[in-house]
Amino acid sequence: MAAMAPDFGPMFRAGTRYSWPNGTNSVIDVRIVGELKLPTGRLVAQDPGWGLHPKVLPFTVPIPCGRYLVTLSISHWDQSPTPRIASPLRLVHAARLVVADRPAASWELALQPGQDPAVLVEGRFFGFGVDSGTGCFMDASAREHLHPLQRRDLWAEVTSAIGEQGGIDISTSDPDLNIVMFKCGMGDGTYPV
Repeated sequence: MAAMAPDFGPMFRAGTRYSWPNGTNSVIDVRIVGELKLPTGRLVAQDPGWGLHPKVLPFTVPIPCGRYLVTLSISHWDQSPTPRIASPLRLVHAARLVVADRPAASWELALQPGQDPAVLVEGRFFGFGVDSGTGCFMDASAREHLHPLQRRDLWAEVTSAIGEQGGIDISTSDPDLNIVMFKCGMGDGTYPV
């Protein structure tokens, strides 16, 4: 059985307080990053540093073509939950693509072709891998625009802007496509969508 979806409402309500198992507390701030352009409706979530990775595919359930708001839930700690990281600390708690302007009736795990949630062990999930501490949302047709971002000077500029803001809306050479990049709060690992 796959991991159950948490209650996302409080994650995207500014001022929500969380108490963590290590005794620290955080407060949520919500930040709008931009509007993601989905001309094909085929959403991809991935580490932008992976470029055109052959194993990264669009999710199996398309989204109606259009533009969708991307917001970040950012946790602010007065005292760092990790001793090796200086206080105060702020981490992106979650990224959200707003597909409809009404509460969700239910949630399901976004899947790539060949993934079956019935085979998951309890508490596990499918997700996108992160090796650079960043993730992104984009239309499948925008993936080719990741390669120019990987130039050393541009990548440093983009990741610096992400670090300051938590996320950034990146224009491409195609006016109908963009890439919304964001910090993945807990760094490298796997993140469910």
